[in-house]
Amino acid sequence: MAAVQYCLAGCPGGRKGVVPQCINRPATIPDQEVPEETVESTSFGLGENTESALAYSLWFVTGIFFLLMEDANRTVRFHALQSILVSLTLVIVVFVIRFIPTAVWLILPVQLAGIVLWIVLVITAYQERKISIPLISAIAESRA
Repeated sequence: MAAVQYCLAGCPGGRKGVVPQCINRPATIPDQEVPEETVESTSFGLGENTESALAYSLWFVTGIFFLLMEDANRTVRFHALQSILVSLTLVIVVFVIRFIPTAVWLILPVQLAGIVLWIVLVITAYQERKISIPLISAIAESRA
């Protein structure tokens, strides 16, 4: 490891910081080890955030694919299972609403809410965050 010359007082011209030579008060600061981020490996070699976002891309289809194919990473499996559960819940809700004559007007708002939720889930999965959806997230967490 190499040491870095750091000017503590400021050199001519008012510069402070890392400088090749310092005429005022040089100090030697040893390089510090920067801890590497711990990233869990994935079966496909993609980033954890990329696979998690892809698990939502085609609703429950990619969710099933990643749930079956990904065995090394719990985070990807969580997002895959959550994708399946959210998709199936939306399909069931819309299906039930179709049989209630007075509630047919709710189909479009439910579908729009589902699309907004899907976009939010894709973005947050890519940002390596989890959104807690009542009941669905608890099931996905326990089975991932």
